[in-house]
Amino acid sequence: MKTLVVQGIAKSQMVCENFELTNVFFPCMQTVKAWATRRGYDYKAYSEAKKVEDYGALLDIELSPLANNQFYKYQWIEGHTEYDRIMWVDADVWVWGDPDPLGDEWFCCPVIRREFSPDWMMHDGFPWRRPNFGLFWGSQEGIDHFCEDARERLDDPSKRGDCTNYLLITHRWWHYHKRDMCKMNDEWFMAEWMHNNLDRIKIYRQAAQLDDWESDCDWYVNWPNMPENNSFIHLSGPKKHRKIQQLHLFLEMADWPGTPGEDFLFT
Repeated sequence: MKTLVVQGIAKSQMVCENFELTNVFFPCMQTVKAWATRRGYDYKAYSEAKKVEDYGALLDIELSPLANNQFYKYQWIEGHTEYDRIMWVDADVWVWGDPDPLGDEWFCCPVIRREFSPDWMMHDGFPWRRPNFGLFWGSQEGIDHFCEDARERLDDPSKRGDCTNYLLITHRWWHYHKRDMCKMNDEWFMAEWMHNNLDRIKIYRQAAQLDDWESDCDWYVNWPNMPENNSFIHLSGPKKHRKIQQLHLFLEMADWPGTPGEDFLFT
């Protein structure tokens, strides 16, 4: 199966310091490229958007520059018709070892039960779960379907269903009233598509901080959750330079040859 791994950062629109580009994003991307090469996958990294867009204007909401840039992954993963399978990996993901989660799924991604959302949105009657697009993959057909749906709902408000409209309302409420409501981003925007295609999508439950459900994808963690060997480690959130320093220390300790044990200390 011919596979392409895609990453992108839109350098001219990045809101981080150059220090983070050279000391966090680029080293992380190098680990992804090396992993893809070992696996026999092709690799492509984009340094700029194919087309600069104001996604906040398309959705009639206020979006931060960072949140706007996250939507560019929709552009970067489409159009690769020569491949059977396409995988997206965020630029702040570090590959440790040789994880091998990819299968022949139509579409596959982790899902977060609770993150950046108040508890009342997560009760059993609330059907939509937030996908985690730090990484995902799918067949050519699945990725095309994903991109076409995103483009259609971005351009035509009449194509947005209850889920998207509800989340846009809560985003506007949060923005204007500074309340702890859902913040729209590239992941929440596709929650409706995920929900409408659950019969064709393979979902992994990802453990996140404050989660009360059990993860079934120990090969993908958000730092500082403890990673397993052979995993994707996502340095999501702010202060990435500190997180990568912590990660380097952890990896050095993980490669330590071992300790002599209690007998050495207490005899």
